[in-house]
Amino acid sequence: MAYYAHFWRNFEEYRLPFDTVDDAVDYLREGSDASTLSVIDVLDEDGTVVLEGDSLSDAFRSSRLRAASA
Repeated sequence: MAYYAHFWRNFEEYRLPFDTVDDAVDYLREGSDASTLSVIDVLDEDGTVVLEGDSLSDAFRSSRLRAASA
């Protein structure tokens, strides 16, 4: 199953595919932290929202912890 990092960059909307939710979250977190994109959500391959809002913010915190322990 594919997951999509859904975001805005330079006034264009993107959906970038990833193999796992964690990979999509890591990409969005890194881009958000670097101010290179504006996060929308994480989608599954059917376009259903998997993470958004507070749940996505919680996933960002987990992503930071994974990155710090790597």
